[in-house]
Amino acid sequence: MRWSYFSYFMPAKLDRKLMEKGRRAEEVVEKKLSHLGLRRARNRELYFRNYTLVGRPDFVTRDFVVEVKSSVAQQYLLPNLAQLNLYMLMEGKKLGLLVFAGNGMDKMKIIYTSFSRSIIRQTIAYFDALWGYIREGVIPEIVFEVAQPVCRSCSFARLCGVKGYKRF
Repeated sequence: MRWSYFSYFMPAKLDRKLMEKGRRAEEVVEKKLSHLGLRRARNRELYFRNYTLVGRPDFVTRDFVVEVKSSVAQQYLLPNLAQLNLYMLMEGKKLGLLVFAGNGMDKMKIIYTSFSRSIIRQTIAYFDALWGYIREGVIPEIVFEVAQPVCRSCSFARLCGVKGYKRF
């Protein structure tokens, strides 16, 4: 997974197995959807008053952004759509494809989506809230156990003390 994250002093701790699984999924999608004229995207940044969001979609075409995921976990659907919308904003595209190429890579599920200002507003509100916690030096509590897989991918997981990380 390519991450949209705060450009901050602490890099995300990414699981190597998951990164390899993601790379394999990207290779499969690149071959199977080659007729669309996919090309690798460049790193992009979105500048806000208090922070910078950094990210890179997996692929772009003349008309749309393509983001590849190696699994179809329901709890990640909204964050995946938010990430795709950020990439569409970064690339100036109104259309996006969220491609799930998991389990054996023989089947793909494709979600076509249009750029959503509403999702962008919600995503910016999320990052504004996160920035507020950072500015105040407050570590938000982990409310739901189900959030932990998401938290483990966060640049700040070690600060929060998520399972598997030692808190500073």
